[in-house]
Amino acid sequence: MPDLIDEATDKAEMFRATALRTTLKASAEIPTGIGICLWCGDDVDGARRWCSPECRDLFEADKRGRR
Repeated sequence: MPDLIDEATDKAEMFRATALRTTLKASAEIPTGIGICLWCGDDVDGARRWCSPECRDLFEADKRGRR
């Protein structure tokens, strides 16, 4: 039977692991604009990354699906 210290250690490790995963996910590189839509390839102005909200949503959904 685990004692109180073992349970506290297990919970602390779980919280550390969760915090690390969250931090790594948040720090994933966000692509910068390169003059074309990162989803469909259409030309875009300036530092924009997508030509429309729909392309942005499709790009982000695809990225989430690959994780």
